[in-house]
Amino acid sequence: MAGQKKRNKNKRNSHMHNLFRNKIQGSSTVELSLIMPMLLTLFVFLIYLSFFLYNRVETTANAYICALRGSRMEQETAEKTYQYMKKESKRLMKGNLLSVPEYKEQIEVKGNHVQVTYEISQQVPGSVILERLLHEDTWNFLVTKKAKKLQPVFFIRNCRKVSNLKKQQGKDGKNEGDL
Repeated sequence: MAGQKKRNKNKRNSHMHNLFRNKIQGSSTVELSLIMPMLLTLFVFLIYLSFFLYNRVETTANAYICALRGSRMEQETAEKTYQYMKKESKRLMKGNLLSVPEYKEQIEVKGNHVQVTYEISQQVPGSVILERLLHEDTWNFLVTKKAKKLQPVFFIRNCRKVSNLKKQQGKDGKNEGDL
């Protein structure tokens, strides 16, 4: 038993001797401990940047969809159009934004135009560091989309006129691309 302990102790000593002989240093551990927080910060920053870009695309699409849906209500009063657009806006934006607890919306119905405006403020994590670099701790953007109220009867009539002109030019022997 005593011989076994002595052999184990010799193995440990020889292992330590090999470590010192090969001059393994701990500098890689120190360097990694300095680099890891920077890499982690960069990774989190990229995630929030992708959230910001997603929110911008989603908000732009929703503003245009809401304006377009409001433009279809050409025979309704401005108040009914406004109420419908308000309801559609809430339905479109509900739960679609990442890391944005609230947003501001403005809906305008004037004459034959409708307009939807969203103002988004996204909080950036680690704002103490970024505030010193970028002088802001939030990323803001404003999206405004307009649409003209459609008049389906006139639109269909104009489409038929264009279609008839195209057919007539085809009969006359002109190239269809010359329209």
